Amino acid sequence: MKRQYYFLATIILGLFSSVSSAATQSFWATTSQSDTAWAPKFLNEGGSKTFNINYSSLYNLGNNLTINSAKLWLLAVDDYYGNHCSEQGGTSSHCNDDTNRRTQQDPLEQAKIVNIEGIPGIYGSPIEINEFKWYDLNINVANYLSIVDGQFSATVKAACGDFWYKNAKLVVDYDLKPVPVPAAIWLFGSALMGLTGMKRKSIRRNVAA
Repeated sequence: MKRQYYFLATIILGLFSSVSSAATQSFWATTSQSDTAWAPKFLNEGGSKTFNINYSSLYNLGNNLTINSAKLWLLAVDDYYGNHCSEQGGTSSHCNDDTNRRTQQDPLEQAKIVNIEGIPGIYGSPIEINEFKWYDLNINVANYLSIVDGQFSATVKAACGDFWYKNAKLVVDYDLKPVPVPAAIWLFGSALMGLTGMKRKSIRRNVAA
């Protein structure tokens, strides 16, 4: 019986407390919030595209939120004869760099972020664009995230060559701090433990009688 009381007290206290938990959440520049949503823009050399990402729902988790990192990703693909290269022949070989201009394939395509939250600059290193995939821009923008409006903006530019911009996303790694146990719950747990002790004493007296 004593073990049952202790077990019950442990379960109740566990319901009102938790350990710090880590998780990741993604937010997309497109309204559909899909990895493959089609929001194309053809960027010639020097061309740029500004995108906005709404991450306000992240802060619905409460004040116990701690952001560890916020990585920026770009969904892009090289062009082939001016078209989306993956649509030409169904092979990724059309996305490969080629020094022979007669094939209409660029020798090099690079994307870079040139503006974050209205602040111009060169962020990270240029990323080479070839096949259709998500490219890690190797930029941690955690310091630019604001709890005020929950909106993030950045501008991607074709550093050289040309490519199709399709989408962008923000991948946030965060922790949720432990939820403090209310004092009333601790008192309840103590009382439950006390009842266990009283029950044990009562049993001993009955046995002695």
